[in-house]
Amino acid sequence: MSESRFVASLEVTARAAALFVAVVYGTGFLIISVHHAQYGIAQFDPLKPKIFSTGVVFLLLAALPIVAAFRLFRIFGLRAKAAVGIACKPENEKYLKIINGFSFLPATVILSIFVGFFFERFDDPKPWGVTYFLLVMGVYAALALFQAKYFDKHPFLFLLADFLTMALLVAVMYRFQDHHQMVLSLWFYGVGIGAVILYRYLQPERIKQFEWERHFPSIALVLLTYSTAIYGRIRPSFGGGMPTPVVFYLSAKTPILNSDSPEVLLLEETDHGYYILASAQEQTAYFLRRDLVVAMHFLKKGK
Repeated sequence: MSESRFVASLEVTARAAALFVAVVYGTGFLIISVHHAQYGIAQFDPLKPKIFSTGVVFLLLAALPIVAAFRLFRIFGLRAKAAVGIACKPENEKYLKIINGFSFLPATVILSIFVGFFFERFDDPKPWGVTYFLLVMGVYAALALFQAKYFDKHPFLFLLADFLTMALLVAVMYRFQDHHQMVLSLWFYGVGIGAVILYRYLQPERIKQFEWERHFPSIALVLLTYSTAIYGRIRPSFGGGMPTPVVFYLSAKTPILNSDSPEVLLLEETDHGYYILASAQEQTAYFLRRDLVVAMHFLKKGK
């Protein structure tokens, strides 16, 4: 009996591992394909290890806001109400859940700072940016203190106050923060809240009525936003698509480059050559045959 259980466990583990590899490869392949399509690149090596690292980083960055949101809403066996230590009457619980959703945005902003080592360095906040951000965070903290005492007396008033505070935080982010970091924060927010909503639909009593095809656009939006607005800012050392500045030493001048040692941005390397951007302003890539390149010098960003 124990041997049969071991074999059954081994089969389940093997299937789970195969499914994980398939998901990692599939998401990595889709992300790179969509990102490269922005520059007119139609083909790349489908067996490169970068595809797997791209998929792993995507799953990691998606898992972080999901775990944070589940902790906020006390999912997985923890108490569903009083997610931030606020007790409330049953009839006011729906308001508290919405307020928790509004309160999740500051967490995603902090999370975007925490994972910054994956990305090209974000621009520093504009003058007064940090001050205004801390002031908004102070408003959130003050609201939490008052909610703990008076939430049941004025649930709709606190709902409105938290909504306006969230809108103020978005305005501060747009005015003072690096817009790429703002997009990352909002992407984290969408993924986390979307996972909470999806979890509600996947309850045993509702899963049979769940219409997957109606939610496909939301899943596609998550992948497309990541591929077009986030992936291109992740460092290549983490499987990201950030262009790498290099100096090519060529055996001869080419029609697209007016020098035999041009400084360009490397997008993708294949067995046959290199996809490059002549400058950061270019919207489409050029292909350079491998036999034309004698040597390459990789540069640090900003050099």
